[in-house]
Amino acid sequence: MFTFNGQVSQHRIIPILEKLSEQFDLKDVFRDCTDDASLVQALHDWLKRTQFSVFTNQNIPIATRAEITREIGLLGLDTRAGVGLDENNLPDLMWCAVPAGDFLYGSDKKRDPYAYRTELPQKTLNVDYAYQVSVYPITTAQFQAFVQSDYSDMRWWADFPAEYQPHAVNTDENPSLLAKALNLPATLISWYQAVAFCRWLTVRYQGANIITADQMIRLPTDVEWEKAARGTDGRVYPYGDDAEADFANMSGTDLGDVCPVGLFADGVSPYGTHDMSGNVFEWCTANTEDISAGQILRGGSYYMSEEWARCAYRYERMPAQQLKDSGFRVVLSDIRNHPIAP
Repeated sequence: MFTFNGQVSQHRIIPILEKLSEQFDLKDVFRDCTDDASLVQALHDWLKRTQFSVFTNQNIPIATRAEITREIGLLGLDTRAGVGLDENNLPDLMWCAVPAGDFLYGSDKKRDPYAYRTELPQKTLNVDYAYQVSVYPITTAQFQAFVQSDYSDMRWWADFPAEYQPHAVNTDENPSLLAKALNLPATLISWYQAVAFCRWLTVRYQGANIITADQMIRLPTDVEWEKAARGTDGRVYPYGDDAEADFANMSGTDLGDVCPVGLFADGVSPYGTHDMSGNVFEWCTANTEDISAGQILRGGSYYMSEEWARCAYRYERMPAQQLKDSGFRVVLSDIRNHPIAP
């Protein structure tokens, strides 16, 4: 209980502080607080001092950890690299390098009992260029920056069907985008919106000299996504061959909802990407001939089973669909390696 000037604080931070106090000795952290604002500041200072370790602390049950970190996101206190915005109010992305070379694509029935016929046979593919993939899916904070910028600029929506120029934010199912925890992956995003975000961010990053004129931000291809998720050895999940409910947000994890990015340190891919299994499906570019036709979602989601969270699982949907368990992550590559016209 925190009392200031004889009044018990009713700030929304209090339940989270109580939960944190069950896990950590925080008496000295908040001892000198004199009001709600100083409580919030003290929490943020503690999070930074501890390098936001609460997000991946395996001693805290995952349901409790998800609740705490979601509230941290709602308070705007999740300033981990790769999650929010930079000083220019642009998405602050972190990257994992994926080298050129061969990898095993698809499924091996002997290794993966869930293998679908369309994933067989497993084969060696060569990606003959290096690229970088974002550590996390694009977050709510990062997609908001696009929505609150020049979202309707026709440069971002060119070549899409007329009814999706632009594709409106889904306010029926998502009436309060601004009230969502900023560290959740952005959801209810169509393929068109994801591509438009990439076009916008490419121009903004080039203008800020974050990337060169020869580089671009885009969605991963189906093949690029799978290599980034599993590495070269054909593993079934980003972390190995056996599904682990503590390594990803799947139905067996029992969270029942999207959780903040980066909670599953044991579930990272060989290249260091987080959340490529579970939490939210991620849009890829698979159909390069007709962008109004079906595109591919990858990675599974919080309410789907381990079968759907495998690296080889592919899920086709129409590009205008805005799904509650689907978002996207992005790739940074040379323009010459772009699969379709930007």
